[in-house]
Amino acid sequence: MRILSLTNCILDERLGSGKTAIRWTRGLRERGHEVDLFCPTDFTLYPSFKKAGRLRQALGARGFLRERLASKHYDLVEFYGGEFGWAVRALHQAKKRPVIVAHTNGLELLAKEQEKLYEPEPTGLKAYTAKIYRHLDWSAFECADYLVTICQADIDYALEQKLFKPDEVAVVSPGIDPEYLKAPCKTEREHRVAFIGSWIGRKDTKSLVAVMTRLLQEDLRLAFDIFGTSQEQDKIHEEFPFELRPRVFVYPSLSRQGMQQQLAKAKVFFFPSLYEGFGMAIAEAMACGCAVVSTRTGFGADLKDGEDALTCDFQDVEGMSQAIKKLLDNEALREKIARAGYDKVQKLTWSAQVDKLEQLYKNWMNLQQNQK
Repeated sequence: MRILSLTNCILDERLGSGKTAIRWTRGLRERGHEVDLFCPTDFTLYPSFKKAGRLRQALGARGFLRERLASKHYDLVEFYGGEFGWAVRALHQAKKRPVIVAHTNGLELLAKEQEKLYEPEPTGLKAYTAKIYRHLDWSAFECADYLVTICQADIDYALEQKLFKPDEVAVVSPGIDPEYLKAPCKTEREHRVAFIGSWIGRKDTKSLVAVMTRLLQEDLRLAFDIFGTSQEQDKIHEEFPFELRPRVFVYPSLSRQGMQQQLAKAKVFFFPSLYEGFGMAIAEAMACGCAVVSTRTGFGADLKDGEDALTCDFQDVEGMSQAIKKLLDNEALREKIARAGYDKVQKLTWSAQVDKLEQLYKNWMNLQQNQK
């Protein structure tokens, strides 16, 4: 297959979306396919500007896609992100064109719905801009032939909105890095709860702080580890009562090996996010033997409550507090949940997941060719 791949994120393996685009591309190339991968630095208009980044990506991508298709034949065009809505709409109308696949790391349309939980309703110019971006996002998925997501919740939303038919969608989860999959599922743990994620509203840091403040005040032995925030410890500490700060440990950035070693110490992994395309942090924590307490979004929505993890409603501070406390107080239950989660993610190797994506693309291409 000759594949043109366009992504709305920087190709940096330290960033979740960037890493998945790189790994899918690398895996398909290793299987003999020709994949040309491009990111915003290749097509964004006026890159020195600081505002309207999505709009400048969208306008630049349309011309860039047209030029690439004029210079080279591709069997399939895959794109990550709603920024390619206008480019895809123009391509969809062409008489002879490649198969178009929306390969998303997160469905922007659903993410925007969830944003209402933590962002005020836009007004004035921001409201007008929001309408433009919604049209852009809608076009991206409405004009694609097929949809690949990394969690079932995004598929369910797309089908509910009648953007695709059931035989036009598929879930192919990303793989987990070997550093995590090689970790043993140790039962002996320190009395710690862990969280991984940027310190932003979408991660529901408000509920995170409320829950952990309550638990740290009730349990004087408990420690709380916060990873990958991109915020320094002093900034995060400001949100916790002064007397609890010595037991709140912040690690703005860690290597994969360092993260694995730290997660292997924690009893519970707490993830109250309001929206995730997948939520790689959950899968990595499970691979390190943590018992997970999560909201039902991304991979968290695919977990069986009481078996793979304990799952909670969004912003349910009381329910989250009780779930974590239950695992900390009941060692047998914690070990049972941790083992089930550990076993569940062992199959998520990059090799196996790329094989699934490759077969999916082959099937869809054959289907399109038979319909011509």
